[in-house]
Amino acid sequence: MSDASMRSTRVGGYLAWCSRSVRLLPDTNDGDWDQIAIACYPSPAAMLTMLGDPDYKAAHVHRVAGLARTRLVATQPLAGV
Repeated sequence: MSDASMRSTRVGGYLAWCSRSVRLLPDTNDGDWDQIAIACYPSPAAMLTMLGDPDYKAAHVHRVAGLARTRLVATQPLAGV
């Protein structure tokens, strides 16, 4: 288990899906993406707790240095879908 996964599981999070990007559909260009991942957390508060964790903050500098860009998007499941 990676250090990032361990920090995530401390607050009840888990990696739900990870994939390489194959191609962009027409009119959806937000730049080239190499990989896409979806992580799930039991609540927004749990994710914020992880983001505030000193170990996460210390490791985050490596993420920033190693990635050209990222997006963090908080979502909530739709009922009945």
